[in-house]
Amino acid sequence: MRTIHHGETVDGRRFTIVGVYDKEAEKNKVKFGVAICGPRDNFARKVGRSIAEGRALKNPTLVKDIKYELPEDKEGFKNLSQLGCEILENIEKDPYLFQEILTKQNKEVEDERKRIRLERLNKQNSI
Repeated sequence: MRTIHHGETVDGRRFTIVGVYDKEAEKNKVKFGVAICGPRDNFARKVGRSIAEGRALKNPTLVKDIKYELPEDKEGFKNLSQLGCEILENIEKDPYLFQEILTKQNKEVEDERKRIRLERLNKQNSI
């Protein structure tokens, strides 16, 4: 089950939040991914949704523990959506906190890509 929200920060940048809940994989945890447009980016819902969902699944921007299991029905979706709205309000008020988290995530991903490239190069050179 997932929820998607779009918003705008106080400095006018658009963003997308995707919240993912999978009761079989991780009970009582909701993972959120956030994609914030850069100052020169054009906002595209589809792109933002894709980036935010990828982050939620692979490297969550935020993980929220909940004290109850969300049912797979309208009420469960409503509760998940409310959690997303809380995150939405926090980003609108303080986008720089989340931008800092996203910058760190991007650096970690880039470092991992560099490490893999170096391993491949070393492997090719040793052959």
